[in-house]
Amino acid sequence: MIESAATQPGYPHAFRAKEFAAIAAGGIVGAWLRHAGELLVPTVGLAFPWATFVENILGSFLLGFTVSFMARRRRHPLFNSFAVVGVYGSYTTFSTFAVGFWERFDAGKDALAWTYAGSTLVLGLMAVSLGHLLGSMKRGSSDGP
Repeated sequence: MIESAATQPGYPHAFRAKEFAAIAAGGIVGAWLRHAGELLVPTVGLAFPWATFVENILGSFLLGFTVSFMARRRRHPLFNSFAVVGVYGSYTTFSTFAVGFWERFDAGKDALAWTYAGSTLVLGLMAVSLGHLLGSMKRGSSDGP
């Protein structure tokens, strides 16, 4: 389960400003990375939207890995706010995926639209599963709980 600082026991209400700041800082990082991906691999016209596709698959893997890896480790109470909500939340994007699908479908590129939707769903689920599997692996007896 993805937790924010607010769901942790003993959560002080004064902590909320720090949580919002952590989310905003992570959001800046994730948005910048997402924009950089779009600049590196621009989508021309209604071609396959590779940047959004790769960002969503990579983000699914990273989210699965991070949540599983950090579940058994001590972390700063703002870690999930910064990384999970901020960075990954702004790096991945369901709305851009949905618009990308709709634009292609509306333009009569049904096969491309459904290929994009199906491959994003299947590979996204595979990526989050792989991330979870790798993040859950024990690395040795020197690791903490």
